[in-house]
Amino acid sequence: MNELYRVKKQDLPRCSAVLARAFYDYPMYRHVLGGKHTLENMKTATRFFVTYAYHYGEVYAPSQDIQGVLCTVDYRNHRVTLFRLLHCCGWQLAGLGGRVRRRYHACDRFSTQVHRDIIAEPHQYIMCIGIASERQGRGLASYMLRPALEAAASKGYVSYLDTHEQRNVDIYGRYGFELISEHHLPDSDITLYAMLTKP
Repeated sequence: MNELYRVKKQDLPRCSAVLARAFYDYPMYRHVLGGKHTLENMKTATRFFVTYAYHYGEVYAPSQDIQGVLCTVDYRNHRVTLFRLLHCCGWQLAGLGGRVRRRYHACDRFSTQVHRDIIAEPHQYIMCIGIASERQGRGLASYMLRPALEAAASKGYVSYLDTHEQRNVDIYGRYGFELISEHHLPDSDITLYAMLTKP
């Protein structure tokens, strides 16, 4: 991972802005935010994820320019507790209203249970990876993801991720991920695809 830039605390706002644009049309975020789906609220949502990974995992970018963001968490820290939620700006999510809060908690509980059902052994959790919209298609995702998978493998870890877009299944398949299961996200028409690398 030495070739990647490890994100510093002062970089977190830029990281959340990159992810907000990269995931603006992502089904899960549209579902959770509902009528409050705006770019500013997307920044609030993605700020939580990068802050969580900063405190309890690792956040990387291709360079100090923050053209993309990769958030990873060790398997021991993937579960979001109330303390961790509050510690990582989760209260800002609550500020978006009761419906958003309830949808977020429902999605989080569901995806956490799927994750725990699939793998309990030591592993790396790829929380998210996103590339600045103007930099997509230039190999930056591969530049960040491959070292992360190699670092996990060097510790004897497999890597787990989930996605809510079917087209991503084929993309992650190129990096050694296999589709393990598909699940219907409650109260939505969204499918969660759970993926795992080979041992």
